[in-house]
Amino acid sequence: MKIKNKKGVSPLIATILLISFAVALGVVVMSWGRNIEISNPGDKCSEVDIKVREVNNYNICYSGSGSDAYINFVIDNIGNPDLHGISLWVVGEKETKLFEIDNILIKQGSLFDKKDKELAYDLDKYGKIKHAQFIPKIKIDETIDICPKNSIKADKAGIC
Repeated sequence: MKIKNKKGVSPLIATILLISFAVALGVVVMSWGRNIEISNPGDKCSEVDIKVREVNNYNICYSGSGSDAYINFVIDNIGNPDLHGISLWVVGEKETKLFEIDNILIKQGSLFDKKDKELAYDLDKYGKIKHAQFIPKIKIDETIDICPKNSIKADKAGIC
């Protein structure tokens, strides 16, 4: 019996080609999908926009010492709706702290200057502030909705 000379691709090379093709196709689809913005037409937070002002080279600062420290910051409402509160997530060197700042109204185009000692921050427990996240809240039909997609991070933290 005579064995014919078969010409073809070895199974190892075929496997490598199939895997390469699958990876290349996956990369193309993922980069294409990343550029698509899926917007929800009923998104209540679509026009919410805030900005953290820089004061003395810091976005957020603390005064006082130990357990008697407190936080100061300035927020601009540069979006369309009025804001009816802010959640402030502070990341310290030791732990994190979440502040719920409710019962405030930051009108469109105005600012909220937090300079009092109301936001108590325990430096001994949480450590120095590394950064903070500001999450705006809006009022829709007498209910308060948070807008986490419209949050803003403040990286410049220091002593006031």
